[in-house]
Amino acid sequence: ERKIEADEKLTDEKLFQLTTRFPNIVTLNLWSDNTITNRGLEKLTNLTSLSLRENPVITDEALSKLSRLTTLSLHTNSLITDEGLGPLTNLTNLNLYGNITITDHGFSKLINLCSLVIDDNTNLTFDALSKNTKLTSMILYGNSNCPNGKFNEEFPPRHHYTVS
Repeated sequence: ERKIEADEKLTDEKLFQLTTRFPNIVTLNLWSDNTITNRGLEKLTNLTSLSLRENPVITDEALSKLSRLTTLSLHTNSLITDEGLGPLTNLTNLNLYGNITITDHGFSKLINLCSLVIDDNTNLTFDALSKNTKLTSMILYGNSNCPNGKFNEEFPPRHHYTVS
């Protein structure tokens, strides 16, 4: 696996230089990075894993060219919306911890999800989650729209879910 990890803040220019030298980068972590913009991601079409945790700059526009993504973290990211998830039909792992902009509408397009984290996300409902038949791992702490009783009754016990 080829990935970028840096001790210093990356800029769009530095990211371009790195990806020119290493064009096969597939994993990128921009955790709490506010220096990379949509422009910085536009040529990273080989990415399969991207973390935008606590990233206050990247928007839906950047994700539109990243259709190869299978893993995405939008942990506490409020700029990515349902529209940004539209082209990401290959996602199998998604972290929406604290993300309040993704709704049932955006989630319904993610038909290949196997693993989902939606801690403290009140916009996704039980009805939307129950339609995804490929989910095998889910963490739902602090989600008032997915009450424990109904959740436990309707999801099969052979899968592991964490609910509180």
